[in-house]
Amino acid sequence: MKPALSMAMAPGGGTQRDVLITIFCRGGLDGLSAVVPFGDPDYAVQRGPLAVPPPSAGQGAMDLDGFFGLSPVAAPLHTPFADGRLLVVHAAGSVFQTLSHFAGMQRWESGTPPSSSLPLSDGWVARHLQGTAPLGTGEFRAMSVTALLPRTLTGAPGAIPISVPATYTFPGSAASAADRRAVLEDLHLGSTSAIAPAAISALTAIDDLQTVDFLGYTPSGGAVYPSGPFGAALRSVATTLKAGVPLEACEVDFNGWDHHVSLGPLSGQFASMMNTFALGLEAFYLDLANSGVRYTLVAQSEFGRRVAPNLSDGIDHGYGNTMFLMGDGIDGGRVLTQWPGLAPANLVLGNLDVTIDYRDILAEIASQRLGNGNTAALFPDHVPIVHGVTL
Repeated sequence: MKPALSMAMAPGGGTQRDVLITIFCRGGLDGLSAVVPFGDPDYAVQRGPLAVPPPSAGQGAMDLDGFFGLSPVAAPLHTPFADGRLLVVHAAGSVFQTLSHFAGMQRWESGTPPSSSLPLSDGWVARHLQGTAPLGTGEFRAMSVTALLPRTLTGAPGAIPISVPATYTFPGSAASAADRRAVLEDLHLGSTSAIAPAAISALTAIDDLQTVDFLGYTPSGGAVYPSGPFGAALRSVATTLKAGVPLEACEVDFNGWDHHVSLGPLSGQFASMMNTFALGLEAFYLDLANSGVRYTLVAQSEFGRRVAPNLSDGIDHGYGNTMFLMGDGIDGGRVLTQWPGLAPANLVLGNLDVTIDYRDILAEIASQRLGNGNTAALFPDHVPIVHGVTL
């Protein structure tokens, strides 16, 4: 096992550890359409008309290693992949398999098994932040570009949901803002009330984000973020980090992957969303390259989709799926898998089996990139297997 990162203090009082960027593709992204196992002879047979063609065919997958290929709609992901900074983990997921969106998200975000005594409302990233020293003052440590705080960050110190960071300002009339703010500060500074930490975090977030020039920001490296909420959220995160705001964790949600009807792997709803996802990650990668911002990005979904399509040209809930890891500390340019095969005898109730526990991947990132070797606190009742996803 690789040794944990040193917690030696860096200039400015911070530590040499990455900012964690989590992207949750809610609804169940179809990993078999995103990263296509064209080398498995049972893939085309099982998927039928919804199979993405092999690289040799028109609209075929982009060959990655002779067995797996990126869907053509996910082609922008090849930019970080070719640079060795994007890793695909396939046939990954929770070993506590469920077809429930709610249970699936709960497992991924809490990092706890069903038998755990820990509250399932407590997020694994929250426990990470609880157990590590802050990089800044500690009052604004994490941001989710969402309307509500996701379970991943529930319980985290200094975590704030901010759906539009560029407009996160002190509300009400500007003429009375200073006086009203002074009242709030007097009320909450030094207070032991339950709401006081959240109030101070909110005020600090307002101050920090006011220093960021969101409107005048120009992405670097030729990055072009896709239009829509997902691209805007990633752009906001990049802008905030490059402005020097000492965040330690950010989450972006991408909703709408529950494609039971008319999947459209190459020209339908999945194709459009997957292209937006790929363009967003490519832009984020290009934008932060050579910026000095240390980050590790993890994109996941609560479960995969079944291998065979349903009668509505969609795909129902499944088990094994893809994870996407990106960053300078990721050993990428490959597909990491313990491929179980898609022959009927190898499936679990018609689903791709889970052969890599997602907690293994997150635990390695926590210990090697986030400076937190106490993975027993992050993922209780689990002994992680090291798969070598980090450098």
